Amino acid sequence: MRRDLLPLLQKEFRTEFREKAAFSAAFLLSFAALVSLAQAAYNEKLNTSLAAGLFWVAMNFAAVVSLPRSFVGEEDQGTFDLLRLTARPESVFLAKYLFCVAQVLLAAIVLGALFFPLVGMEIKGYGVMLLSILGGAMSLAGSVCLCGALVTKASNRHLLASAIATPLVIPIIVMGVQSTRAALGYPQSDGGMMSSLGIVCYGVLTATVGPTLFAWTWKN
Repeated sequence: MRRDLLPLLQKEFRTEFREKAAFSAAFLLSFAALVSLAQAAYNEKLNTSLAAGLFWVAMNFAAVVSLPRSFVGEEDQGTFDLLRLTARPESVFLAKYLFCVAQVLLAAIVLGALFFPLVGMEIKGYGVMLLSILGGAMSLAGSVCLCGALVTKASNRHLLASAIATPLVIPIIVMGVQSTRAALGYPQSDGGMMSSLGIVCYGVLTATVGPTLFAWTWKN
């Protein structure tokens, strides 16, 4: 599996550098969400809870809309049969998962660097914030990628992938909001680090279970 993983990961990034579709979509969706949220909060003093909630709503929006194309695009282009002949299913999932993690991290960096200064928020717990963003990227990438893989044969697969991903991303948003508002200095939030560790564990779980589930659907 390790032998297959590196070429598949190189293929994902080479395709992206040639087409510039996935990262462009993540950046544009993040920027559009940022502008909308900043405009809604214009001249308003946001509290830490609301700012954290808006941040994770934007993160979820960018991930759920852009990530399913990683698997769905293979079916649209008719290249899934080639992957079946050349690689193990676990390697295919992990390569796309790692590519999607990088995609979500890009969205998080854009949102975090621009949104919080625009709404007048200062990050006070950088360790909790970074852990929360890393765990969120892992969790969103694993959950949404798996949903995209499950619906590759469906007729309305783009819409269906986003729909079935919703129950999986709700716990991510809840833990992300809790950890982010703690990082912003919410006075009554004592479980920021626990929420950050929880979201990281969720990401590890999706990365562990995802290849096995994808291999089963691949073969059946």
